[in-house]
Amino acid sequence: MLNPEMIQYTLTNLVEQVLSYLPMLLTALLLLFGGWLLARLLSGVVRRIAQRLGIDDLVERSGLAAGMQNAGIQRKMTDLIALLGFWLVWLYFILAAIENLGLSLALSPLQALLGYLPNIFAAILTLVIGALLAQVLGRSTQAAVATMGVEFHESIGRAIRMLLLVITGVVAVEQLGFDLSFLTATMTNLITIAVAGFALAFGLGGRDIARNVLASYYVREQFELGAGIVVDGQKGTLESIGTVNSEIAVEDGHIVIPNTRLIESATKILD
Repeated sequence: MLNPEMIQYTLTNLVEQVLSYLPMLLTALLLLFGGWLLARLLSGVVRRIAQRLGIDDLVERSGLAAGMQNAGIQRKMTDLIALLGFWLVWLYFILAAIENLGLSLALSPLQALLGYLPNIFAAILTLVIGALLAQVLGRSTQAAVATMGVEFHESIGRAIRMLLLVITGVVAVEQLGFDLSFLTATMTNLITIAVAGFALAFGLGGRDIARNVLASYYVREQFELGAGIVVDGQKGTLESIGTVNSEIAVEDGHIVIPNTRLIESATKILD
């Protein structure tokens, strides 16, 4: 038979435990609700600050927005930053609520996640700044080379952008805690070899090409397309000025001469 006194003791003990635990539970609920309200408020402030700073425009100009859309991310960068800020704040309150309840086993994974969020934020910031810098430097280099008359200026600008984007991607991944030292060392060696090979090629066999590339700038300064000229006794009309050579139309066809000949030889401009 059941002992009534034992049942009463068990129920009384259970009620006392529930009542003793109730203040901690209410405190945890208040922490969760208050933290959620504060996180919503601060995320709205962060979104407005990011919008005033023009983060979305910077991401659009850097080309990162197109990459995000291709990856299936439809949200704007300001929304993502605000979302990250929301969870960063609310997780602090979630940890406080769990600690208040004495649930230490569930505390460690959340603490690890909270400690990892700054790395995610740093990686996103690195991608945005790096992509923007790649676009600016790529376009600046392309424009500078174009003013020199180099025909493949678009390829040079594109190569600069791609190189900087790759470097930015590696740095962003390292911010997430992945060890890419081997890949970084390999990329550094490849870039060093490429630059050394390019310099060696110009030093050994590319000096004439470099001279003609530089001469094309001065040819454009001194001559106009369509002008009649006489070069080394050859009379014709200047039709085009290329990166290395210029084309002259003569009576029986066309001749192509190095740009340095127009600068270094006695060239007569006909009225």
